[in-house]
Amino acid sequence: MFRCRDFFVVAAIEMTKRYNMADPVLSQLVMLKPQNAISHSFRETSPTLLPLIKSLPRIVSDTQQMQEIDDEWRSLPSAHYSLKFGV
Repeated sequence: MFRCRDFFVVAAIEMTKRYNMADPVLSQLVMLKPQNAISHSFRETSPTLLPLIKSLPRIVSDTQQMQEIDDEWRSLPSAHYSLKFGV
């Protein structure tokens, strides 16, 4: 029992050595969790994907493409609802 706990303690310590836990990108990744992506209530606190997109300029730098991605992001909860309930 204690060996398992010790393993997780060491793993957590090693992860904090390798990753900057204050990195703003890491805190925004929760938006990409599938249940958050389709949640209407999650959108009350995180309505747009633009802050995450802008913090990753190597992935997307074209503003038109950023807007298209954000539009699709915003439509996910409604699209999921339509598929789930056949509306």
